[in-house]
Amino acid sequence: MFEEGNSSENPSDSLKVISDDLPGAPDIELTKTGRTGEPEESRLLRKGTSIQVPIVLIERLSAQDRVKAEEFINKLIIRHDELKDEKKEIRKKRRELGKRCLDIARELHCLEAHPSDWIELGLQEYGNMPGCIMSIVDLAGQGAELFRNSRPF
Repeated sequence: MFEEGNSSENPSDSLKVISDDLPGAPDIELTKTGRTGEPEESRLLRKGTSIQVPIVLIERLSAQDRVKAEEFINKLIIRHDELKDEKKEIRKKRRELGKRCLDIARELHCLEAHPSDWIELGLQEYGNMPGCIMSIVDLAGQGAELFRNSRPF
């Protein structure tokens, strides 16, 4: 979204916001003009950032100062883009870690389950469940009281 106000009242009114909110918004173009008023060279300030750019004030600068200002603003935009990309990567990593944390919590829940639930939960996938453990699991499934107050290892 581009915002342009009355430049005579408030300096912040002369700022334009280059925003990524409107994908169809054009790039802001600064044009250097020669003595005849004809454009000598154009430099684009890229869209897709929320950096406030004082376009009205930059347009009033000399050609040499305008180039310096454009270069500086483009450096700000590049840094802004880098930080946005890093933030996006961190969000992605947080989502992945959140999913992994849920997977771990589910697996811990299974491992901490009562022996009567071991078969149903598929704990035999961790290794071949020996017969002596199978008989204990069967006892647990029949409600043997010795499992109700068992101590953890």
